[in-house]
Amino acid sequence: MEREIRALQSLALRHDGWTPQIVKTVASDGSGVDDLAAAIAGYETYLQEDNLALKKECVPLAGAVGRNAARCHARKSTRTTRQRKHGTAG
Repeated sequence: MEREIRALQSLALRHDGWTPQIVKTVASDGSGVDDLAAAIAGYETYLQEDNLALKKECVPLAGAVGRNAARCHARKSTRTTRQRKHGTAG
């Protein structure tokens, strides 16, 4: 899958010259989310260093990804605990 994504990336022309990192993540257990947040932060740094950042105010994406992942993981943990308690896990 990564090879196909790289091939598609090579066809795209970006105005900012950035080639996005491919970061593998697993939503069900939250793995890779820290790497994804770091990749997003790297892109934000690139935009700022090269004065390519948008003029409008925007939410820092890396922090938003981390917060959303933490909330999602906490909800899943609560749901799993509740299911175990009531014998409905699965």
